[in-house]
Amino acid sequence: MSSQAQVYPMPAPPFLTSEEEGILKRTVLSKFPEDEQMMFIRTCQRTKLDPFTKQIYPTKRYQKVKDEHGQTKKVPTLVIVTGIMGLCAVAERTGHYDGCETKWSGQDGVWRDEWLADVYPEAARCVVFHKQRKHDEVAIARWNSFVGTTWNQEGQRWEVSDFWEKMPDYMLAKCAKAAALRGAFPDQLSNIYIREELESHITDTETDLDLAEAEQKTRLEEASKAAAAVPPKPKEEEVPPAPKRINLESSTTAPTPPTPPPVSPPPSSPTPRESLGDAIQEKRETILGPGGGPDGDGIDMGAPIQAEATPWKDHKIKGLRHAKFFGRLIGELSVPELQVLEQQWIPVVREKWDTEANDAQKEDVAAMEAAIAYHKMERPW
Repeated sequence: MSSQAQVYPMPAPPFLTSEEEGILKRTVLSKFPEDEQMMFIRTCQRTKLDPFTKQIYPTKRYQKVKDEHGQTKKVPTLVIVTGIMGLCAVAERTGHYDGCETKWSGQDGVWRDEWLADVYPEAARCVVFHKQRKHDEVAIARWNSFVGTTWNQEGQRWEVSDFWEKMPDYMLAKCAKAAALRGAFPDQLSNIYIREELESHITDTETDLDLAEAEQKTRLEEASKAAAAVPPKPKEEEVPPAPKRINLESSTTAPTPPTPPPVSPPPSSPTPRESLGDAIQEKRETILGPGGGPDGDGIDMGAPIQAEATPWKDHKIKGLRHAKFFGRLIGELSVPELQVLEQQWIPVVREKWDTEANDAQKEDVAAMEAAIAYHKMERPW
């Protein structure tokens, strides 16, 4: 009786060879500790994304954590980054990916199949269909949470980055799609992000700062400290005393005492309310221009002052689309934040007041300037 030898299948070769792993450790992973190097290599083996063609690559970010003494410090951590097509490729290889659907919404909350407006969308929603799941995976990405910004050194202000400015609907949709794919395929895509998700400056993590960015950050901090410093009070000029009159008549003649000049009543000193009204008008014209604005605001500075009448506190910012300020109440802003707005954003709107500024931006500027004048009355900048 002949016996047939049993044939066992050969294990599939690893996606990365040992030589390729050594190259990665000596090059792109050289700045990471050994355990993070192995974590990245293990992720490449699992997802089968090629690090040598930039389908997947490591980046270092600083996570804010608290130590045993309760003090916050920044700890460098590994973040694995890929492209949206890389996430789709991994999902497609599972055999369970059944496509997706994306919609956009504005401030009205209505979801649309396409975004054709000239303004930025408020949010994007992506639904990923999984063949083996009863319920679809839904993810929503809001503009304020993901918009990428860059620092304009010449203009000294944060601006929406180029791709987010040119393709706001496309960039926001990619963030929503990446989040939905991770939720639908957690085993394959856990802890893998796309670059667009990491471009926002208002997150718990920060990108790895190079030398130029560190210098810009230092200059910004120095400028903020200088703006917060109170300028010294200008020294009043001293009026020299009037020269004494000399009597040139003969000493033998008894001098005739001079007739005292008529005493005129002293000028009435302004009342405390008039002084306060003049001070407010002076401060307001310094901030808003003559008359309180480009065309005057019709406010009578001599009228009784209502200290509690501050409607600007409840004004919500809608014209300034920067993620740090959009949607916040004016009353929530700190004095340094108001100083940044006064120096960087308000002059831009004032310059384009009659040409490009829209109604929302004009309303924001009026409320911001009212808040600035209010705080300067308490403590001049």
